[in-house]
Amino acid sequence: MAVRYTREAPTDAVRASTTLSEAITRLGAPPTSGGRGHVRALPERWGIDTSHFTPVRPRRPEGSLGDRLALGRPARAKALFAGHHAG
Repeated sequence: MAVRYTREAPTDAVRASTTLSEAITRLGAPPTSGGRGHVRALPERWGIDTSHFTPVRPRRPEGSLGDRLALGRPARAKALFAGHHAG
């Protein structure tokens, strides 16, 4: 069951946060994708300003498949992705 928020609670959480993830945590959203998705939609739905949020760049773990492909080691990357070890 989704938590119902008044307009005030998400507005306060967004104003006090620098990222959407931080705002979601401040609201105590359930750690499920559905709960976080529900809260993620509130700023847009209610017109809450998020322009002060720090842009978040997606990060890949060091040594990830994408890094290996970008570094020109596709054979090893494909083997690791498939669960095999290439020498």
